Amino acid sequence: MRRRPVRLVLAGAGHAHLSVLQKASLLRAAGVEPVLAAPGLFSYSGMATGVLSGALEPQRMRVDVAALAARAGVTHFAAEVTGADRSNRRLHLSDGRMLAYDALSLNIGSRTLDPHGLADLDAVWPVKPLARLLDLRDRVQAHLRMQGQSPGVVVAGGGPTGFEVAAALAGLIERSGARPFVHLICRSTPTWAPPRALERTLEKLRRRGAEILMGEVVARGPGHCRLADGRTLSCDALVLATGLEGPQEIRDLGLPVSQEGRLEIAPTLQSIADPTIFGAGDCAVIREAP
Repeated sequence: MRRRPVRLVLAGAGHAHLSVLQKASLLRAAGVEPVLAAPGLFSYSGMATGVLSGALEPQRMRVDVAALAARAGVTHFAAEVTGADRSNRRLHLSDGRMLAYDALSLNIGSRTLDPHGLADLDAVWPVKPLARLLDLRDRVQAHLRMQGQSPGVVVAGGGPTGFEVAAALAGLIERSGARPFVHLICRSTPTWAPPRALERTLEKLRRRGAEILMGEVVARGPGHCRLADGRTLSCDALVLATGLEGPQEIRDLGLPVSQEGRLEIAPTLQSIADPTIFGAGDCAVIREAP
């Protein structure tokens, strides 16, 4: 008697699942039927700052997930997974449907840490979701057209992403013939790269009109933002590159998560508490090797 295929639901179309789609025929040959639940378009992080800088057109960061799924012969539900009934192995989708699974793989990314509740304020752009960076690009370009000079841009976060976004925005402003007016705010002295590399990066940013300050952005008001020490900066656009945490959907599973809300997984990528659930990318962390 032929066994029913194992239904593997791929929740999200992150990098890992895009690769899995390419291997769908191998999965089917092994008795596993992959099903994808994800929006029809995916914003690829490797191109995001190239698009933000104006060097690349917006379509260069968009992956047609629906077309990839169709090419791989994978059933595609153009919706997000919003919840899971693990006892009955059923998923809640954003379009109201329910989807049964035998195994679930989560590749749903992360969200920007927002300790001061700034993300929903006007003219504030968290670096995740990536699609919002297109709105930021449009806002900066509109300011340049109307004012003929750089907007006041503040990038909160001194990690690699903060530096990359600051450089990309400087490039966008330079392409319009203006000198950038960008502040990069670091909570502490950056240590994510060798000292000499950081010195060269900082010097290049300064030459292009970026000012690097030590501090933490804690408040946002019309035309300005405020640092924890009371200083205020002129600010037409605030970008939050303040770190990442797991999305709420991960916390709602009732499974062990890290301090940052990422699904804790074993080296096999399976949840340490439920072997039918897998995690990959920013939404998960291997407990033994964070």
